[in-house]
Amino acid sequence: MESRNFCPGSLGRAGAERRRGERAGGVRALGASPGAAETGSSRDLCVFARRFTGFMIEGFVESAKLVKFTMEQLAELEETWRDQLAGTNLHELFPRDGTIVHRQEDLKAKINVLRDFKEQMMGLKTAALPVQKGKQTVVEKARARADAKAEQAKTQPASSASAADGTAKKPPAFMWNFAVQVEGQTFKKGDEIKSEKFTLMGVPDLYLSLYPRGDANASDGNMSMFLYAPEGWQIRFKATLEGVVKTESKTFNGGFGWGWADFAAANSGSTEVSVELLEAIPPEAYSFNVL
Repeated sequence: MESRNFCPGSLGRAGAERRRGERAGGVRALGASPGAAETGSSRDLCVFARRFTGFMIEGFVESAKLVKFTMEQLAELEETWRDQLAGTNLHELFPRDGTIVHRQEDLKAKINVLRDFKEQMMGLKTAALPVQKGKQTVVEKARARADAKAEQAKTQPASSASAADGTAKKPPAFMWNFAVQVEGQTFKKGDEIKSEKFTLMGVPDLYLSLYPRGDANASDGNMSMFLYAPEGWQIRFKATLEGVVKTESKTFNGGFGWGWADFAAANSGSTEVSVELLEAIPPEAYSFNVL
């Protein structure tokens, strides 16, 4: 019969107790070799196996610790990477789930909406072209009429005009005599007087503002004068005071007048000023370009 030797650890608890009982009773296991050297070798093998198993367990434990340490290092590296690249928004640059697909679809939908809006705007602009051309024609005609009248006034002699209708035709004018407003008054720089409101060439609510000693921007010894008109009117006008003639062309906005800080000498002694409108274009004639 073949002889086999087992270490107590390999037989389990019951085998170890049976082995101890046999030794105590002096009974030797059947087929066991009596050699002491063979028994010592089996014990050495068992001891080696236990030590090797312990070393393996320790190795696994150390490997697990190393893996844990590496994972912690990777986590710290990831946080550093997030802070340096995109802060807390890194997940928006590199989504971890399928949201990138939804975002691409949403972006495509928005692009389509913008494309449709652009096509609608192009359609509206095309439809508005005839209206714009018509309004431009109105402006051009108004300016042409005003230029023709001005040219005619320059080239036509006063005698021929008087012969035609008995009086010389002049552009619409407003005469303001402010003698009553300045008589007995002492003015300093910045003091203002105003005319009554008047209408010329269909422009309502016109009025003049005069600074007998000049406004804040006037040079010393000069008076200032400004014309006020309703919002949006484009007006070319001429002002005359004791031989001083000045012309201006401006687009008016509400509450702000156009004229001259240095209009005439403050000591001229004249108390009458005239204003003529050479051209007046209403706001609706040119405020058409909305696209």
